[in-house]
Amino acid sequence: MGAVEHVLPRPVHHELRLVPLEHRQAPVCDRAALSRLPVDQQVARYGARRAQLLGLLPRARGDRAPQQNGKPHRQPTADQSSHGASPLACDWRPHLRCRDRRLLFESRTRTSTPATESRAEPMSKRPKTPEPMAALNRVPLRECGEPLVDLREHCPGVRIARRCVPFLRASVAERVNCANAALPAGLRLWARTALRTLDMQRDAYTRYQERLRELHPEWGYPTLRRMTNRYFAPPDQKAPPGHCTGGAVDVWLLTASGRTVDLTSPFGQWEAPGTFIGGLTPRARANRILLYETMLSAGFSNCEDEFWHYSYGDAAWAVRTGASECCYGL
Repeated sequence: MGAVEHVLPRPVHHELRLVPLEHRQAPVCDRAALSRLPVDQQVARYGARRAQLLGLLPRARGDRAPQQNGKPHRQPTADQSSHGASPLACDWRPHLRCRDRRLLFESRTRTSTPATESRAEPMSKRPKTPEPMAALNRVPLRECGEPLVDLREHCPGVRIARRCVPFLRASVAERVNCANAALPAGLRLWARTALRTLDMQRDAYTRYQERLRELHPEWGYPTLRRMTNRYFAPPDQKAPPGHCTGGAVDVWLLTASGRTVDLTSPFGQWEAPGTFIGGLTPRARANRILLYETMLSAGFSNCEDEFWHYSYGDAAWAVRTGASECCYGL
């Protein structure tokens, strides 16, 4: 198994193959238990299907290549990215650090033309986990009373954004540590948003709603509220917003030198918020799935409208995972 190349040569086209490790039955961060599992048990059953939808695995023989204006879509390569991120300064050889990682990346050389390369499925074509407010409000809350802890003390390996209120529930902070420790050497988590008070949530919700009203004056109030709810949880519902419970965190990936890892090319930073959106470069897509699988391995769930948003113990986590109740309230 060769190392994944960061810059794809033009004459040869590479395809990343995603193989997540099966560790759901093992205790969080129990690397010894993971290493004892047989390889066939390490491969998650859902991983192949998800990877195929993301375009990381070859399509079935009957599948057609994506079309655009009647012609096969050309997937942009890493060196065509407008993001300007430098190659990651870390060891990507999976056979050297497979115990500390939750993913194995294989590089396969293909002789097909760029016009036939697979592309990630758009969010509209993927089976999406519904998170309507009605479902969130129906989740029973059994507050566990777990205290908030300071991330600056409990997560020393995680970088904290300057404007971040660095407090999360104790179990959530522990899971952040587990996810950070599971990343490849040379990468670490960047916590951009953690705790929000209700006043902070209400202010952010109102400002975003007013911005949408200015951009789309033709929208009625129901549409305006629905689109606002897509990125900001309403503060006036029975189910408290995830960030207000101390159970949600917005994260990014950083290199050892402090540079942000490419998660969005060829789009702008906020132009591709959907976790499984199509059209990403191979490097951005692989980095995004690395973040996704690492956070899920620590017990988090992801809001698929926001690739950076992960939570544990709140109402949204319960809806996504099928839990019968949530343990974090206000």
